[in-house]
Amino acid sequence: MGRGGRIGVALAFAGAATVALAADAYLDALAAYGSAPDASGRLLAVQSIGAAQDPRSVPVLERIVRGDRDIAVCVAAADALGEVANERAGEAVTRLLYRGGFRLQRVALAKAIMKCPGGRTKRNALLLSPQSDQLGRALVVQSLAFDPELDTLEILTRALNDDDAVVRCAALRAMSEHEYGKLEIGESIVACLRAHADLDTRLTALDLLEDHAFDRLEEAEKVLRHDLRPQIVATLDELRAVREYRQKLEDLKRAEKDGYAVAESDRPVEPARRRRLDLILAFDASGSNYGAVSGMQRRVQAEIDPVRAIRCDVRLGIVAFRDRPKSAGQWETRVLPLTYSGELASEFLLTIRGRGTDAQGSSIEAALEEALDRMPWRRHARREVFVITDSKAGDPDSAVCTAGRHREADGTQTSVSWIAHTRVKVPESLKRIADAGGGTFLGERPEPPPQPGPQPNGQR
Repeated sequence: MGRGGRIGVALAFAGAATVALAADAYLDALAAYGSAPDASGRLLAVQSIGAAQDPRSVPVLERIVRGDRDIAVCVAAADALGEVANERAGEAVTRLLYRGGFRLQRVALAKAIMKCPGGRTKRNALLLSPQSDQLGRALVVQSLAFDPELDTLEILTRALNDDDAVVRCAALRAMSEHEYGKLEIGESIVACLRAHADLDTRLTALDLLEDHAFDRLEEAEKVLRHDLRPQIVATLDELRAVREYRQKLEDLKRAEKDGYAVAESDRPVEPARRRRLDLILAFDASGSNYGAVSGMQRRVQAEIDPVRAIRCDVRLGIVAFRDRPKSAGQWETRVLPLTYSGELASEFLLTIRGRGTDAQGSSIEAALEEALDRMPWRRHARREVFVITDSKAGDPDSAVCTAGRHREADGTQTSVSWIAHTRVKVPESLKRIADAGGGTFLGERPEPPPQPGPQPNGQR
């Protein structure tokens, strides 16, 4: 064998040794994850799995992103998929991106997809796929905020005129965070106000205007001068009060600069901003709750009216859930994305009928995934999920994990109300969900009324 042949054999052996070492590193890290006594150990193990860049790690990392209880471990697993950066990793990140998660998790996935071969193409294809649902498309649009490419800005601009208001609103918020979109957000806000009259698009635009394009308020007022819906009027009044306050501050600064003394009593009082609340009602629509579904409309109004009365900017989302489908044509969850419109909520509730059995527990875990992982939450709003059911959770560990991660990561509060229609014993899993979500558990079954004593003779 010549010198060149010996070098080739040596390189082949070196390559094989490198692969073997990488495989050993991956297996060692995987074993470390399984035996780690706490989240810190799991975090170090996940980082080692990513560093090994072993293609076999993709399904393992995908499961960790979906199921680990610790938020730092989940984010590290999403980052690790970006380090593996092969086609299989791109497919996994695309699936995870479509399923959502808490905010840091969504951001990590949005950045990981850009490192994978063909990742952007797979991501963008979800926007056009007829199989993609509202929330999935909105999640994909939100992820575009972290892609600095100029062609991504073009996709966001097209999404501003999407037929679906949920996607339009997601595009507006993504535009306000995009590196280049920030430069055009004022023009985009005014254009959306002109092109779309639905309540969600207009209130989302006004919500963003104060922080990102306040100098366009006068244009917004002109566009909305004939829109007399109470929520539009109240929001514009709030923005005008802010404008007046800022103008007075500028006048005082100029006066002080010119040497005039300004009394403390002359300083304007900053107007109180309306509190923002994103509220989701997740209710049991299985057969045992058949009679209760019709009462949900009253419950929705009972939740919203007092909140709006104290000048709160509230959006409502609804998730109806049953048990796991046992045949084709049945559904497990149905979703109304967060909306400002009470009319949309009422119309959605009219489409829900109580069906199915929940002997093994209702799909509360699936409902919480839709409510917590996939909804287009506002960053600076108070977030609450209220679960209403008469059944235990079908997969309580998964439900507890989802509620706990969102409470820790984003401060989202999950409460549970148990309705004692058909069961006497309170399911322990429901209390666990409320505890993990930092919320309250309501609806302990009341003590049975006392039995009547013996009646006098001749009476019954």
